[in-house]
Formats: sequence, C-alpha cells, structure tokens
Amino acid sequence: MQNISQALNIAYTLREKLVITKNILSSAKNWGIYDLWSGGFFTSLVKREKMDNAYKDLKEVEKLCNELSSYLNGITLTLSPNMLNADKNRGWDIWFDNLFTDFKVQRDIKNTLEKVCDLQDEVEDIIDILTEKQS
Repeated sequence: MQNISQALNIAYTLREKLVITKNILSSAKNWGIYDLWSGGFFTSLVKREKMDNAYKDLKEVEKLCNELSSYLNGITLTLSPNMLNADKNRGWDIWFDNLFTDFKVQRDIKNTLEKVCDLQDEVEDIIDILTEKQS
C-alpha cells in the first residue's frame, strides 16, 4: 500500500511537470511558426529560450519517469530530453536564420510535443490504475 502511495505521488508530480513542459513546447511551437514566416534574430532567440526551458523540464520528466517505472512492475516510461535536439543547429537557427533550419527545428518541437502528450495520456492511465488499486 505504501508503494502505491509513493508511486501515486511521483505520478502526480510527473503529470504536473508534463503540463508545464507541454505549455512551454506549445509556446516554442508558436514562436517557431512566427519564426518561419516573418521572424528574425530576436524571434529565433525567444524560440531557443523556450526550447532550452523545455529541455530542462524534459530532463526532470526523464528522472521522474525512471522513478515511477521503478514502482511499476514491468512498465517502463521513457522520454528522452535529447529528442528536442536543444543544441543541434543552434548556430544555424539563430545566426544564419534560414528556412530549412527553421522547418527542421519546428518539426523537432512538434514531434517532442506529440510525445509529451502521449506520455501525459500514459501517466493519466497509470494514475487511474494506481488510484483504483489504492481503494
């Protein structure tokens, strides 16, 4: 019973962190769209700041996933912070600001956001199962 309670606490924390991360990624995605069509140096900097913040949150999410997985028999939750490629193409994106790099960065943000949403659904399911077991 105590393990279930501990797992639930981690799952709740993970859920909150995923909501925050999703919001940051959504903001980065919006800045990325603006960057694609009419942005410049400043827009790229703001987008990159959002991506850096999301990357930091994804590292925390990864840690929480590992903690929660240790309580779940045979269920592994994963989300690699590296999927965002936070440092990859940074120079091209900010200093040379070309359309090809902007499209690639936008695709990375979109893919990461989708994976965060998928993980959020998984965590909700786990919370439901753990809550049911605790009752």
